Amino acid sequence: MKNSLKYIITIIFFVSITVINIASKDSLYVTTKKSNSVFTLSENGKSIPIFISSEDYVSVINAANNLQTDFKNVTGNDTQIIKDKISDKKSIIIIGTIGKSPIINKLILEAKLNIDSIKGKWEAYKIQIVENPFANIKKALVIVGSDKRGTIYGIYHLSKLIGVSPWYWWADVPVIKKENIYLINSEIINSGPKVKYRGIFINDEAPALSRWTYEKFGGFNHKLYEKVFGLILR
Repeated sequence: MKNSLKYIITIIFFVSITVINIASKDSLYVTTKKSNSVFTLSENGKSIPIFISSEDYVSVINAANNLQTDFKNVTGNDTQIIKDKISDKKSIIIIGTIGKSPIINKLILEAKLNIDSIKGKWEAYKIQIVENPFANIKKALVIVGSDKRGTIYGIYHLSKLIGVSPWYWWADVPVIKKENIYLINSEIINSGPKVKYRGIFINDEAPALSRWTYEKFGGFNHKLYEKVFGLILR
């Protein structure tokens, strides 16, 4: 492993993460085989565009940009991000937070998106295929969150489904490369965490973590914590 000291953070999670991966249900949601009943996320290495409103939370926009990078790492090609105005597209990914994204609010108002299962809940999200969301769009995969973190968790859930592990950086888990990605299930709902506040423990004993941190980031700064918080959110 090229980053051996990353074990400092990951070791206490090794057994539980392994069990989770073994019991993964991701195959129930995505496939690389095309059929009439699937929703195309990527075909021949070309992923569908991602829409995000500039009025949404900055952290949600950042997560959408990370999803763009994740698609590129999986498929090998760039994915377009569209802000605010949707042009003519056959299909698209729409990301937004209830009450913050005008396009999400419009879908709700027009009864094209039902949010009863997540509205008012803590960090909940819904991923749903919507037929003809707008006149120029045939299908959309909508990721909607009840609040800021709910939307972010929905985004990173899709990242995990397409083949990017939450541990891709800290534990060097390889990104699963594929050109064709199809969504099987038309609806995924997470009604919120069972435990309201969660976190991880970083073993910060010197000189192990401190020495590695100064070598890697120049100290305990925002560059380090960007990676830490990225792991937590994923």
